[in-house]
Amino acid sequence: MSENLSIFFYFLFLKKLEDGSIKSLKDKLEKKVKEKAKEAISDVGGKLVGGGSDEAKEVAIRHYKLLENGDYEGWRSTLLLWLQGVAGQSGSSPSFWWSTGRKYVDELGIRYEYLKEEKLPYPNARKFFFKRKNRDGSDRGMPVPCLVRLDEDGAWRVEQPSY
Repeated sequence: MSENLSIFFYFLFLKKLEDGSIKSLKDKLEKKVKEKAKEAISDVGGKLVGGGSDEAKEVAIRHYKLLENGDYEGWRSTLLLWLQGVAGQSGSSPSFWWSTGRKYVDELGIRYEYLKEEKLPYPNARKFFFKRKNRDGSDRGMPVPCLVRLDEDGAWRVEQPSY
């Protein structure tokens, strides 16, 4: 009995395949899946690539301005969440970054000026370059990179600055 039923459904399938109704259903499903995927990519892409890039740039610029102004808590808040958690520990990367950056600002009068963005192949990361400017406005050395990444809570934060 089940063999006859299988044969029946097989022939029904072939008939539907011939008249195009299965292909039509398949095409409709594929179209719907593509639309949903496009919507999801647009939603995420808007945050990561489109609107997110300006936000990421603003975070990087704010990071250096807060360093220049000596605002440790504000500066720390621009770091990735996990880096904020270790920033107060002596010997941590954030501790070293703060002391190094402040030394450049306090002793040498360095200021940081946004230069450019380097496109990365990752949608959740941005790399910006800043010129180091001496007190007299001249450039000091090569531009320094600042890597900004989309954090676990969806906010752009600094992952790796340079001073």
